[in-house]
Amino acid sequence: MILKCRRHVFTETLIVDGDLIIDNSGAIELFGFFVVLGDLYFIGDEVSVSGGFYVTGQTYVDFNDGEGFTNVGGNEFSFALFTMDNVLIESIYETHVKNGSEVMFNWFIYTDESIFADVVNNRLLVNGMFFAAAKGVSGNVIPVEDEYGDPVHGIVINAFDGYVASNGTETIVNNFYSFDFDPMQEASLHDEFVELPEFEMLATVEGEYSIYRSDIFYNNDN
Repeated sequence: MILKCRRHVFTETLIVDGDLIIDNSGAIELFGFFVVLGDLYFIGDEVSVSGGFYVTGQTYVDFNDGEGFTNVGGNEFSFALFTMDNVLIESIYETHVKNGSEVMFNWFIYTDESIFADVVNNRLLVNGMFFAAAKGVSGNVIPVEDEYGDPVHGIVINAFDGYVASNGTETIVNNFYSFDFDPMQEASLHDEFVELPEFEMLATVEGEYSIYRSDIFYNNDN
């Protein structure tokens, strides 16, 4: 299924038996809850989402240059994404110059697998929460390996404090973050994301984890 029109409002759940491709020319608004029994693709111009998606496959975010998720007219649009497979963010407000056209939006992601965001030449500004169970059972992997050549499972953000020009020249710019993440307080999540189910902590799993630093702006003032 391909959505291309300016505005889609669904008062009941829209179920797509297969892949859903959102490939629009010009801004598009989506209202409602969507169940996608396949992969989900965002590959066109800017999109405002007020609602949620449940996806059995992978989710690909590969907007046209300079395009991404936004809030139409300054309204508070909140996008909840629940998926059984990886979330891969390749292009969102992509730019090779110092550009300030990006918009901060509300985004909650839960995946059974992994989240990968390559935002070196992109601008990803988010209020919300990211959760990745990293089960490693879907058969799909994100394009990152550890020092032993094994696929990495979890959340990987490839970011840069600045931008890379089209000719490959790196330019460091202070306070120009390609990834700006403002975590929401747990108590306010249900006010912002009405599609969220009630979560209950059942177990805590101990283990060894690796953390590698990148250029990420993490705002925890609230």
